[in-house]
Amino acid sequence: MFHLTASDLRHAEAKFVLNSNVTRLSLGSFALIALSILWVGWLALHNLFMVGWISAMLFSTAGYLSMVHSFKANLRQRMKAVGLVADATCLVRVAETQFKLKTPNGQFSWPIRKVKLWRTLHGLLFAPEPDLYVFVSKHSEFSFETFEEFRERVFRPVEQ
Repeated sequence: MFHLTASDLRHAEAKFVLNSNVTRLSLGSFALIALSILWVGWLALHNLFMVGWISAMLFSTAGYLSMVHSFKANLRQRMKAVGLVADATCLVRVAETQFKLKTPNGQFSWPIRKVKLWRTLHGLLFAPEPDLYVFVSKHSEFSFETFEEFRERVFRPVEQ
């Protein structure tokens, strides 16, 4: 059983967004860097280096944020629909074949082989769907095992 806090959700969302969009963000970053260099270079030829540098930083920031904006909006909508919101108490069960989640909005189940899994400094991040994540904090309440035992049990089938 675990209780979702707003800070846990923010931390997990950032990790999930980066992991889910790594190709898009990498290619977009290269394109933004190339365009910024061209923009700053062109303005430097006209003695406007500082204007080019500052405007390139602002446009790059806006471009980078726009690359994940729609993904984050869909993600937050799906999280809310499932019931994974701040201050919700949820239950996760990980079996050999199923990943089960019980939230205030109902019970959900996915085949364990389709669930992506990442370790973070603060816990485990499960992704049963492309636009949904479940974060289990190290500080969650575990009935019959510790967090370390849970983590080892979850990763054991994956690493063999």
